Amino acid sequence: MDQHPNENRLQKRFDASVNIQFSFTYDLDAEIRYQKLNEAQSGNEFSKHRGKSKNISSKGICVKTPVMLNKGDKLLLEILMPGVDSDFVMQGEVRWSAQKHNHQDIDLPFEAGIEIQTVKGVPVSDTIYFDEDYHVYWSVFLESVLGNYRKYVQQRKI
Repeated sequence: MDQHPNENRLQKRFDASVNIQFSFTYDLDAEIRYQKLNEAQSGNEFSKHRGKSKNISSKGICVKTPVMLNKGDKLLLEILMPGVDSDFVMQGEVRWSAQKHNHQDIDLPFEAGIEIQTVKGVPVSDTIYFDEDYHVYWSVFLESVLGNYRKYVQQRKI
């Protein structure tokens, strides 16, 4: 996790591309499908875009995108997790967007910070709590993204 002296974020960020070694590698690098909310409501199927996750927090995600998003854009998002049967739909709002200066992924030259507002219709802000066991802030968003991994670790401890 990178910490910068000018860090203004309220919650810790966790790398979304992590290899965790047990008897296998659990890859959390996730593909993102997103669409501006007004385009989704108009039924424009061709306005869906794909991106990749960079990092996540209890109420937000940084994504690498092929197109520049604008601060304030409202989005419908899906995270496609490896090994997870069902996708889940979220709504979020772009808080910042920038062109990457030192990017290796030429197909995804932009990054955007997206505040996740709802997951499956549940307001994320109503679900944030401090997990005493793991010493992290947790939410319905993190549970939706990382919950299967956490359940796996808990089962391995039994």
